[in-house]
Order: sequence, then structure tokens, then C-alpha cells
Amino acid sequence: MKFSRRHRGIAWLAAFVLFTSVLPFFGVSFAQNAQNTAGPPTDDSGAILLPTGQVLYPAGELITWGDKSLENHALDLALSPDGRFVAVLGRFDMALIDAHTKEILATRKFDTANEGVGVYAGVVWDPTGSAVYVPVSGADSKLKSPKDGKVLKITVYADGTFGEATVLATFPPEDGRPALPNGLTLSSDGSTLFVALNGTSAVAAVHLADGSVTRIDIPTSYYPYGVAAVGDKLYVTMWGGRKPQAKDPTGLGGWNDYNLKLQQKVLVDPTTDTAASGTVEVLRRNADGTYAPVKTLDVGLLPGAVLASPDGKYVYVANAGSDTVSVIRTDTDEVVETIWASVDGLPYGASPNALALSPDGSRLYVADGMLNAVAVIELGKRSGGTGTEEDSRVLGFLPTAQYPSGLAVTSDGETLWVADLEGVGPYATTDDPTDKAFQSPYPSPATGEKFPTAGSYNAHRQLAMVSAIPLPKTEEELARYTDTVWLSIQYNRAVASKESLEAPARPDAKPRPIPERLGEPSTIKHVVYIIKENRTYDQVFGDMPEGNGDKNLVVFDEPVTPNHHALAREFALLDNFYLPAKSSAEGHPWATTAYLSDYVEKNVRAWFRGYPHTLLDALVPPKTGYIWDNVLKHGKTFRVYGEGTLPRMDDNSLGWKALFDLYLAGKRPQGLHVVGTIPNILKHTHPEFPGEDYRFSDVLRAEMFIEDLRKFEADGEMPNFILIALPNDHTGGTKPGFPTPQSMVADNDIALGRIVEALSRSRFWPETAVFVVEDDAQDGWDHVSPFRSPAFVLSPYSRLGKTVSTFYTQIDAIRTMEQILGIPPMNLMDLAAKPMDKLFTDSLDLRPYLHRPNRIPLDRMNPTPDEAPNPRAKEYALLGERMNAVIDNPEYDDLLNRMIWFSVKGDAPYPERSGYRY
Repeated sequence: MKFSRRHRGIAWLAAFVLFTSVLPFFGVSFAQNAQNTAGPPTDDSGAILLPTGQVLYPAGELITWGDKSLENHALDLALSPDGRFVAVLGRFDMALIDAHTKEILATRKFDTANEGVGVYAGVVWDPTGSAVYVPVSGADSKLKSPKDGKVLKITVYADGTFGEATVLATFPPEDGRPALPNGLTLSSDGSTLFVALNGTSAVAAVHLADGSVTRIDIPTSYYPYGVAAVGDKLYVTMWGGRKPQAKDPTGLGGWNDYNLKLQQKVLVDPTTDTAASGTVEVLRRNADGTYAPVKTLDVGLLPGAVLASPDGKYVYVANAGSDTVSVIRTDTDEVVETIWASVDGLPYGASPNALALSPDGSRLYVADGMLNAVAVIELGKRSGGTGTEEDSRVLGFLPTAQYPSGLAVTSDGETLWVADLEGVGPYATTDDPTDKAFQSPYPSPATGEKFPTAGSYNAHRQLAMVSAIPLPKTEEELARYTDTVWLSIQYNRAVASKESLEAPARPDAKPRPIPERLGEPSTIKHVVYIIKENRTYDQVFGDMPEGNGDKNLVVFDEPVTPNHHALAREFALLDNFYLPAKSSAEGHPWATTAYLSDYVEKNVRAWFRGYPHTLLDALVPPKTGYIWDNVLKHGKTFRVYGEGTLPRMDDNSLGWKALFDLYLAGKRPQGLHVVGTIPNILKHTHPEFPGEDYRFSDVLRAEMFIEDLRKFEADGEMPNFILIALPNDHTGGTKPGFPTPQSMVADNDIALGRIVEALSRSRFWPETAVFVVEDDAQDGWDHVSPFRSPAFVLSPYSRLGKTVSTFYTQIDAIRTMEQILGIPPMNLMDLAAKPMDKLFTDSLDLRPYLHRPNRIPLDRMNPTPDEAPNPRAKEYALLGERMNAVIDNPEYDDLLNRMIWFSVKGDAPYPERSGYRY
């Protein structure tokens, strides 16, 4: 069953039909599952699972569009004043939809070089309906060359087409930081457009009559996101909250800056080092027409969307970092109610980030991004409701596609429009071999012509998506929608897990690898968590007949990765393991917090505030913090190697070869040390272990850890939780001065083998479990899913010697580590996850693992352009010279994939794969 451009999803009753309609998103079928292959990620009913472990049941009608060569995201939307059109702000374009027929009428790509890309939210119609205003900004993930932000005015013609675009206002960078215009809103008389300058602490008032701009500085809070205009006042949500005062606990935040120069001090929770303040600034118009701050209101964390009631008496604020909505009375400018916008009885994890009101103002619709749902809230009397109850309450939920981020309700109250930021994921492809989006940029050696990659997909080919959901007319309809959301978020499993966590430990419980109840004894006292970089399952294990692989997609086969293959055979081959991230900037937060905050989600694929691969920004994590915070909070010990830090040395110009020669000579570079911004990392880090920098070899990293392991043995104590970054399977592509991709992966492979061997020969091995994951799977191909990835669970209780095809995710791995260590889940995502119990037995097998030596040289270098053996190799070498391979660089994702394929496969055609075709 094909998923048409206009798909009418049934979220209840006809669930089986829905299941079959969403299965093609992952390029799978029921037949595969029935044949007992490792196969697709499905739950017991056959419904497709997201790589978060959730299930997707989008209600209503789904509309898709976008350039299939890009990773598109629908950010926000707005209905035209006459209700005819829906204007959608995408990351790379604008779309215009007929609100009645649900057809795409027009799209307009942003000129990324001159205009930029869509910012977070704030598409606004001109009161006449003849134009839309949208915020755009240039993007620079490394923050080296901050770009201008702009507000565009795009003409919309009566026939539903876009006309000319003019730059209404330009906002240049300030102090090396982009201005990031966002959260546009019009004054009540339509004469002024207010713009939140998210990269600064100011709001701009753009006077539409003459285009002049008045700046309104906000001295007391950071990072304005949204603006609501009520009479002579503005209500501005501030992502970064109050600016710290003397003696306040502070951390560095707002910018994931690798040189640490742009970071600003923000209020943090001293136990987790995560941002701890969110505010609303109230500004009042003076007699001369200027505005000035008059009051700062404390609300929840990451306050974003803000919306005024139709009568202007109330303002509603979505607090994505706290799962709440704050309600402000505009006559007193006080918060009169804080509404829980998530599932009653369950912990943090919803990310409410967009708002809409019913036409009569009695119901508030809240986009809960991480629930893939919209909460329907009946407003109480003290929050502007029309009923008899004082307090507001959640009536139920509407299922959407993944991560709703923009809402609008039609004037008749019949339809809810939803911008689904993640849609159904990166499954865009084509059957048309002439589609330019699927033409290789490199000529075929046989014909000299570009060859097609039709039928392919990867983590960065994704169409934008909007939902049009008929609003339920009865309590029964809403209840059925709500039941669907319970299925989607694994509600029953979360409740059962919560009840188990609240049950007392049984005094007579026998030690087991994974205790049944938290607090009961485990046979495992030490957990080692190793995070690697960016490989798919088929890239590494497609050559293993024991699993569900495609040998045609193998890039780093057994001669390159003998230890990966040996570990999979001796312990367990996991051929149905998934990662929720599409890039490292998403992957490292997911891997260390079991969550992705709205702050990160809103920056996806633009990375305006830096690329949080290395974790340096206090606004990146959720309020529940990192896994090491959870470990330390519950009295366990912790040691980290490379995660969340950057290496520095006296001579930072040293390249890979010089550093490897030092390693071979048994030396370390002068002045080697680590820097970072997270105190709980810096307190517990190895002082020299090089984190995210591909100039350092992984065998050096393994040596450093093994040196520490010997000290642990001498002391008789090893930390309960050890986190190791082992990043070189990322590779440096074909960049001259770096080893070939095969050599860098071989370096990663032998380093992993040596670490596991050392642990298995240590006195701690009988009480140790090792979890090995990639952070994401963006840099390769896989025939099941772009999220499927290699993973290992290694312990003396996990020497299974077989393939395990149970659907598991990175969040399941985190939950398993927590259960072993006797610490509770951090948030709703890992609460609803399942321990990986099929990977452990009660039998102890103490045989040490013997590492396999590398079969190819670790120092086989990429050729320079002059050394290239043929024109195509020279072209790759020249392209490689432009690429920064010291740290992860999102601008070169697709190029890196092609470099790796060419370096290993030579003239073999770039792979085509089956997948859902839009």
C-alpha cells in the first residue's frame, strides 16, 4: 500500500489499515516479519516503530513536499485572514496549501546564499492576505562567520501563487553572534511587525509604513523567542531566562562554540549544569512610541510559543523544557496558572512547543513534540475559559506525525493544521532516474556521465510534512484519539515501569545481571559505555550471513573490522538495533540524556547556535540532565574519556601523521590537555584523553584507557560508570593528511578490541558489562532503515554466540544501564524503554576476549591531488582539502558518504536501495 501525497489516516478502530499505511515509511512489509528475518522495526501488532521506540499513528490528512535532495522540516504555519490558504515555513522553502482541498498550490525555495534558511517560528500574514512575513538567517554551524538575519515579505497572489520577495529588514550579527530573527507578530492595528532577535537580547519593531526599525533592548534576560502584542504591551518569551547575578550558579550556554569565545553565562542547576531559568519579559509602549521593559516573570524552562487570548486578557506560554503552559493575566501581569501539558502521572518528556486556541477561546491546543501529539486543554475560569471549573485540564490528545511544531485552527473550529517538524523521517526517494536530486555529482568512469541514485535514501533526504486533522466533535471521538496516543508513546509500558520503580526492593531477591526491580542486587557493578561515530549496520555487518544484511552495501567488511565481527560472533550479533538521531548534533544529546530538547530540535539542519556534537552548551540538555548526573546523584562513581571535551596542546598545528608518530614512539604531544564547559565532566575526566578530534588515533585513546584500568586494578576499585568516546570510525573521508577511511575504521576496530580484551582479562570482568553504540547512522547505507546501526552488549553474562533480532534502540540500552546500576530513568523516554534482557543469561562465562590484529595498515594515507592515481581520485582529494576533518562538519555529510564509498569501492556505482517512494 503506497502512502499517497494526501493520506487520510485513521487513528482508531481501523488500526490495521493504519499500520499497513505507515509500514512503507521504513521500506518494509509484513512478509519480512512473518519470515522471521531480523527485519523491520515492528511492535507485536505489526505497527511500525520509530527509532525512539514510539509508534507513529498520524491522524487526519498528511501533505508532503520538498526538494528530495535535502533534509526538509516544516517549522511553523499560519492560516490566511480569509481562511483560504495555509502558509508553511520550512527550513529550506515556503509552501502554500489550499486549506479546503489540501493541495500544495505553490512552493518557493529560499535563496540560501542571499536569504538564508527558515529560522524557528513566526510566519505571519499581512492583514490584507496579500503577503506573508517570514524570518530567515544564514547558517554557520561552526560560528566562524555569522550571517545576517532577515525578515522577508513574500507576495501571495489570489490564485495561490507566490510573487516577489523583498527584504523588509536586515539584522546583522552582533559581537560575533547571529541575530536570528524569530517569533514575528503584528501589532493590533497591523502597522508594526515585532521581531524577536533570538541571538541577542532585543526585540525589533519594524514600522511597515516606511520600513524603519526601532530596537528594544532587554537587559535582564537572554534569547527572546516569541512575541505577543496586547494593547500597549509586548510579552516576550526568553529561552535563556534571567541573566545571572552575583553568586548565582552559572554555566556557559547559548552557543555550542568550539573556541568557547561566544559562550555566555546562564543560570544553571548546580547539580546537573543544565539551564535553570525561563522568563517572560513584559514591555510597555511609551508616549513617544518606544518600548521599555517593565517586568520580568519567571515561567518554565525553554519558554517558546506565546499566544494572546482573543480578548487580550490572557497570554499563554508553552514551556518546552518543563512540560507546562504558563497563563498570564494581562491586567496584573502575573502568572495565574501553570498547566501540566503532558500525560498525567508520567514524568517529564513532552516538549510543548506550539499553541493555538479554538475560535471561542475556550480550548487551548498544545503541540507536545516528543509525544507526537497535540494536547487538548479545556481552559479553566482563571485562565480565560468559559466553563464552570476554576482549573484548566487536559481533555485528551490528538495523534500527529513526528514532532508537531506549529498549529493553527480554522475559523469554523473544524480543522487543526499541524506543522510536523520531523514528518515521517528521512525516507524521500524517487523512481525517476532522471530526477536531478538523485544524480551523482561524479561521472561514471565507464560513460563519463553522471549516474542515477534513484531508489536511494539516507538520513538527510527527508520531505516536509503538514497534518490537517478534523477536530473531534464528541468526548468519545477524543477518547479514541487519546487511546491511539497511548499506544504511540508506549503508555502501558511506561506505567508498568513506573509501578515497578515504585515497588520496594525484595530483601530475598537474588543478584541478577538485570534486576527485576530497581534497588535489587545486580551481578554487575561496573558499566562501560562506548560511543562511536556514524555507521550503519550494513556498512559493517552486511557481509555476515548470520544476520539480516545486504552484502552489496558493505564498506568496512571483516578484513577492515575483524574485532567487530569477532565480538558479534562470540557475544551477540544485534541486527535490529536503532538510533533515533540523524546527525551527531542530535546523536550525542540522545546518547547521553535519552532525550532531544526542543532547543536542539528547533536548530536541526541549520545549527544556528553551533553544532552540539561535542556538548558545550547548557541549553542543549533537558532539565533531567545527563546520564552521568543520574549516576552521581545516586551515589555511584563516574569516569569519562573524551565525551563532552575537546583536546588542546601547545602546538595545535600538529597533524595526524605527527601525532601518530609520537604515539609509535611512546610519547604524547606537549601540553596535551582537555577543555570543556560541563563541571561534572571536567571533575571526572581523564586529563589528557582526546575527545572529538580525528587527528588523534583511537589506538592512543585505547592505550590511555588501559593505563587507567591498570591503576584501577592496583587500587582495587573501578568506577561504577565509565564513558568512552571512540570516534574515528567517522573517518576523515579522502582528506589529504589523514589515513584512508578503511585505515581509520581499522584503527577504531583494533582500539575497541584492545579495550574489551583488557577489560575481560581484568579482575573486574566478572562484574562488568560493556555497551557499545554509534551516536547516529548518518554516514552510510542500510537496506532496512537509515537508523539501523551496529551495537554490542558485552559481559560474561552475554556470551551468547548467536544473532539476536529483537527490536532494540539506543534508549533501551540507556535504560538497561540504569537498571543495572540501580538508578531510575531520567525522563519519559527511558521510562517507556525496555531493558535488553534477551542479551543476558544467569550463567557466567569468564573466557577472556582475545583481540584480533589489524589486517590493513593504520597509516595508509589518502593521496594528495598530485599523488592521485586518476582524475576522479584527484577530484576527491581536492574536495577533501576543503573539508574540516578535525571535528564533525555537517556541511559535508553527503560528500563524506561519497568519499568513503569511492575510497573503498572505487568505481562501483554508488548504491541504490529500496525504500518508500513519495
